[in-house]
Amino acid sequence: AKVSPYVLRRTTRECFDLPPILEPVLLEAKLSDASWRLYKQMRDDMVAWLSTNEASVAQQAIVKGMRLAQITSGFLGGVEANFMVSADGLDLTEVQVPPASAPPVIPLQEIGREKLDALIAWLKTLSPAPDRLLVWCRFRAEVERTAAALEGTGRQTHKLYGSQPT
Repeated sequence: AKVSPYVLRRTTRECFDLPPILEPVLLEAKLSDASWRLYKQMRDDMVAWLSTNEASVAQQAIVKGMRLAQITSGFLGGVEANFMVSADGLDLTEVQVPPASAPPVIPLQEIGREKLDALIAWLKTLSPAPDRLLVWCRFRAEVERTAAALEGTGRQTHKLYGSQPT
């Protein structure tokens, strides 16, 4: 009774335009060799080397979990430049480089498209093409890239984010 002014409840039987319960669609997107290499580096050493002096370092286990999810989504965040690797390959000593000589580093970099390519390939197999499709993405960069790719196929897209004003 206290929440009734704020809650609207509908049962499935009351929603006539809903299809019967659908089977979930599971797509498998195999990581490329380069993405798998970065994934194993982050999983095992909590650091993923993008180039000789650019790396994404996870100093806590929870950040490592987020970075692993980012890698499987095709992006990697927390990228920093100017690291020096020792002979054993484990030293993360930051090298002081004058700002004029250091190229700007983008903290979020695209590293793969495996999931997006699997989604687009799956959509091409559907006949007839569905008039509505709901795609969930975990990260904003993934939402933006997926929406742009779907618009490129002629689909109208709408994006909805968390923490967004009404």
